[in-house]
Amino acid sequence: MEGAEGMEQLYVISTRVSSEFKIEKSEVLSDKEKKITWLYEKEMRNKIHSVRAMVYGPRERYSLNFYKLRLVNDDGKKALAEAYATANEELKKIDPSLKAEIEFLPLDLSMIAKGNLYEQIIGSIKYQVFSKVFQRIEKLTADGGKDKLPENTKKSLRNLVEHCRNLNVTRDQEIDSQIEKISKMIEEEALIPLRDDLQNVLKSGEGRFYAIEV
Repeated sequence: MEGAEGMEQLYVISTRVSSEFKIEKSEVLSDKEKKITWLYEKEMRNKIHSVRAMVYGPRERYSLNFYKLRLVNDDGKKALAEAYATANEELKKIDPSLKAEIEFLPLDLSMIAKGNLYEQIIGSIKYQVFSKVFQRIEKLTADGGKDKLPENTKKSLRNLVEHCRNLNVTRDQEIDSQIEKISKMIEEEALIPLRDDLQNVLKSGEGRFYAIEV
């Protein structure tokens, strides 16, 4: 998809998930000491923590972190709505007062198209995609990258590529093309050329990002 025109709906997400660390009472013992009594016992706190963790993965997988706002498209909206609904049900089983809620606030696409916000979103996607892949590949090639990749490592890299596809919340065609090139180089195990390409892009971009030459 080229430009903001025709871009699918984007949403800012707002979330509220009950914490396991609810204070029942606190006592000031001295200028340097305070005694805190938690509302929930340790076992229940652990259960709440486990349920809270159920939404962290999908949130990271399907949303773009854009200046501390989380942006999703319709696919991300559906996935996160399901994850938070499940977490909410599980929290209610622990304590009816607990909750996991998410709201989707639609962005005004006409406003995005008017200014440079669209270009900023695209730049943020590119940076996050390229930097995440570069950091992973850099670690794998630290010893020269001559050995054949174990299957579990390749599977992990494929999952990273899929995560990058989810980060492209605008469905920008250029970014999709770049992700496909990254995927192809991973499948061919051309990790050192991929690392060098990404490093050059990140170094030369200075806020603007260019295609990877492959």
